[in-house]
Amino acid sequence: ELHSNEGDRRSSVLCSKGICTDIGPMVVTTLVDITPLAIITARLQDFTYVASHDLQEPLRTITSFLGLLKKRCGTELSKQAILYIDTAMGASSRMGDLITDLLAYTRLDSKPNPFEWVSLSTAITMALKNLSGKLTLVDCPTIIYDPSLSVEVWGDRVQLITCLQNMLSNAIKFSNGAPIDITYTDTSTHWEVCIIDHGIGVPEGMEEAIFKPFKRVHSGYEGTGMGLPIVERVANMHNGRAWVTPTPGGGCTIHITIGKPTV
Repeated sequence: ELHSNEGDRRSSVLCSKGICTDIGPMVVTTLVDITPLAIITARLQDFTYVASHDLQEPLRTITSFLGLLKKRCGTELSKQAILYIDTAMGASSRMGDLITDLLAYTRLDSKPNPFEWVSLSTAITMALKNLSGKLTLVDCPTIIYDPSLSVEVWGDRVQLITCLQNMLSNAIKFSNGAPIDITYTDTSTHWEVCIIDHGIGVPEGMEEAIFKPFKRVHSGYEGTGMGLPIVERVANMHNGRAWVTPTPGGGCTIHITIGKPTV
């Protein structure tokens, strides 16, 4: 391990290369200095976390003073001025949601919990409980799954609940009231969980884009575009992956796999 003049930690690797010379074959060894990607990634995560956290306080101040202005001076302001205030407060609220989701995304790496055996049915129940507000809406779809599922998966309990919650939230949002099915498959190497909706589906060619941070492929719906990126990140951290396929008859199916522990 090497250190630069600036104090940065660096890694070194030995690269060997065979060559032919007049006196016979020789092996030349070169010391190559590289900065580990993990260090750069960690610094970027720290910066994102701190920046997102510090943005919350001034945003709360802006929202608070806009609310006070409307409350105390509302009768003296024109309808146009009230519209401007409402528009600014709405934008502040959306920015607050973005910051909250960005913090949740960065915390996945910075605050992992020890892996343990997690009941899939319990994790689904907890995810649905966290979504109880959405489930009370008049046009909320019926969630179809077997609560007696006895399968246990190996992973971070909090992250898995968060993952399932975001999958379900996405399905509820775009289901147009149609039923949602939750299924799972058990293989020799992993568990696969599917959230199946029969809503508006994903536009052709956008199957990978929906997992990019802040990417929204449907206008007119609330959200920050961070739900499915969180799903994919959690799946990756559990030696699995996330992807989407069309649901026969309309809608889409979000899949995740969770790797099984090796002996």
